Amino acid sequence: MKQTFLVCYINLILPSNGPKLWPEVVDDPILPPYMGRAPGRPKKLRRKTNNEPKKPSGVGGMKKRKETKKL
Repeated sequence: MKQTFLVCYINLILPSNGPKLWPEVVDDPILPPYMGRAPGRPKKLRRKTNNEPKKPSGVGGMKKRKETKKL
């Protein structure tokens, strides 16, 4: 039992003292991964920005009323 414990914890990772003491890297900066378009049906309406004028109420928004036919 003691041997198994010693074998498991022989390669300990010691904590670092913070990013100020990390070695300097001269390579290109790491960029976030490419985010592709998610699968599925696209949105029906586009999202408008805050400075776009709003559509006046009552214009082009009247819904049809379905009436039932009586015999």
